[in-house]
Amino acid sequence: MQPSSPISSFNKLLGAAAKTKNYQDAIFMYHRMVEAELLTDIITQNILVNCYCSWKMTAVGFAVMGGIFKRGYSPNINTFTSLIKGLCMEDKIDYAIVLFLKIIEMGFLPSVMIWNILINGLCKSGKAKVALHLQKEAENGMSYLRFKPDIISYNTLVQGLCKEGLLENVKQLLLEMKGNGILPNLVSYSGLIHGLCEGGEWEEAKRKTAEATGLLTLMIKIGEEPDCYTFSILMNAFCMEGRIDDARDLFVLMEYEGHKLGVVIYNVLISGYCKCHKLEDAMSLFEEMIVKGCKPILIIFNNLLNGLFQVGKVEEVRKLFAKMKAHEVIAASATYRILLDGFFKNNCLLEAIELFLILERTGAKLGIETYNCVLDGLCRGAGSDGGSGGDERGGVSVVDLVAVSMAMSC
Repeated sequence: MQPSSPISSFNKLLGAAAKTKNYQDAIFMYHRMVEAELLTDIITQNILVNCYCSWKMTAVGFAVMGGIFKRGYSPNINTFTSLIKGLCMEDKIDYAIVLFLKIIEMGFLPSVMIWNILINGLCKSGKAKVALHLQKEAENGMSYLRFKPDIISYNTLVQGLCKEGLLENVKQLLLEMKGNGILPNLVSYSGLIHGLCEGGEWEEAKRKTAEATGLLTLMIKIGEEPDCYTFSILMNAFCMEGRIDDARDLFVLMEYEGHKLGVVIYNVLISGYCKCHKLEDAMSLFEEMIVKGCKPILIIFNNLLNGLFQVGKVEEVRKLFAKMKAHEVIAASATYRILLDGFFKNNCLLEAIELFLILERTGAKLGIETYNCVLDGLCRGAGSDGGSGGDERGGVSVVDLVAVSMAMSC
């Protein structure tokens, strides 16, 4: 048995560094190899091209390809796959398409892997319709394609089309998948459910949620693990339907299956509790996430503040708002709009005015929605009898109205 050549051992080392995304280390090792006058081969050069492209330095990757020609080698499909991936990562999708067509002219047969990279790049750059057109041509048997798009191709398209609100195209695509013998999986349904919910097509979303739930159960039974993104979309769909207990069951299932419960998952369930006016459960979950070391973000505070106002728990709002500073979360204009609107609606008119004047004095950037909120609250407050439903900070006087009007006119 002949010993392997030294370069093959170095290639394994470089490949391992690249696979673990230590691109800088791999490039450094390559230059040390050149300094030691080790003869590299096409595999070494392809690893180097991949490192530069994955590091979003595709221009250097093309320069390395020039070096491949100088060394007497010919670039292969792996070389071009890395370059197309790099162009897509740098959002140079038009150049990626040109290169894709060019390598076909050169006689290379693209694989489904390179096809999926291109489709993903198109969808991420907001060109899902172009991706769909290419996919249809592929399904109809492009002469230069020797493969059929797979489930990854279709799922990428489903998510891209949903993001652009092209729901009818998505529904048609799912039917075409089945016609081509590719059954939609949980990722397919999750993308569609998310799109339907965002588009307000609740009844259709409910039907797809039922299909997705059945598929989720089946996947778990046969040992396939849905990811956190899939769980979050299904939980959000349940919350939108008011099925908060079903959402909670999925949350518990995730924990049982060993998934890391991140801030996105917590926010979905907390938001669901707030919409159902189950603020005790929402606050309990909020405290739980903190105990488990999950740092809350602004949207969670905004959801809780809004929910607490809706059930009239003004004192709890004050306490929660004070906690934001302790968690190093900075309030945004949306937060202040929630506070102003909540104080006005809960007859804490003077507190709302005080907050508004402080924001004006400190130069906070308040949008037109915030000013409309203040004007609406002042008009309602001026017509009331002085805050019967709130607390001792309720009444609004003509002096208050004048002070706020002057501040808004400055």
